[in-house]
Amino acid sequence: MQRRYLPILWRLARRGSADALDKLLELALPPFSLLALGAAALLLLQLLLGLLAPWPPALLFTAAALLLLAFSFPFAGLIATSAPAAAYRAMLAGPVYVLWRTGISLWVRLRYRSVAWVRTRRAGD
Repeated sequence: MQRRYLPILWRLARRGSADALDKLLELALPPFSLLALGAAALLLLQLLLGLLAPWPPALLFTAAALLLLAFSFPFAGLIATSAPAAAYRAMLAGPVYVLWRTGISLWVRLRYRSVAWVRTRRAGD
C-alpha cells in the first residue's frame, strides 16, 4: 500500500491539488462500516478474553469508547446539518446494513477468488 499510494500522495501534495488528494484518500482508506465492524469485533474479543484470564479494564474501556464513537459519528453529521427526524430513524438501520454488507462481501470473497470489474455499458458505447 505504501508503494502504491505514497508516491502519488507526495506528488499531489507538491502540486497542491486538494480535490485529487481527497479522491486518493477516499480510495485508499477502508470504508467506515468496516472500521465500525472492526471496533465491535475488538470489543467482543476483549470481552471473551476477559472471561478466560484477567484483562486490563483500560483495554475494554478503549474498545468500548471506539465503538461508541463509531456509532455516534454519523449522528454528529446529522446534528451538524440539522437533519429531519426521519434521517435519525433511518440511521438506526445502519448496524443491520453493515452486517448485511459484510456477509455479502465475505460470501463473494470466499466463493470467487478474484472478482473482475466489468464496465457498465452506456448509451454512447
